Amino acid sequence: MLTLKAPEGDTFVVIVDGGASGDPKEVVAAAWKRFDPGFACRIRLVTKAAATEGWDEAWAVDYETSPDEKLVLLRARCATVKVGR
Repeated sequence: MLTLKAPEGDTFVVIVDGGASGDPKEVVAAAWKRFDPGFACRIRLVTKAAATEGWDEAWAVDYETSPDEKLVLLRARCATVKVGR
């Protein structure tokens, strides 16, 4: 797991291996479990995205959040990539 934080500390990006499942919902659920086991936002929409720049496939996952949470979760991207030849 790799966490990249803005100098201000109010924004971050986390790169985490969600496992080998082919189902994007299962992959992001596994990744969230590793990063924040208490994460409880529901998935609103899963959309297949364009596979570009060497990615085999990509998915955009949009979540439902409450305005009171002061949290913006627009997308989580899960993808598989070729390793080796």
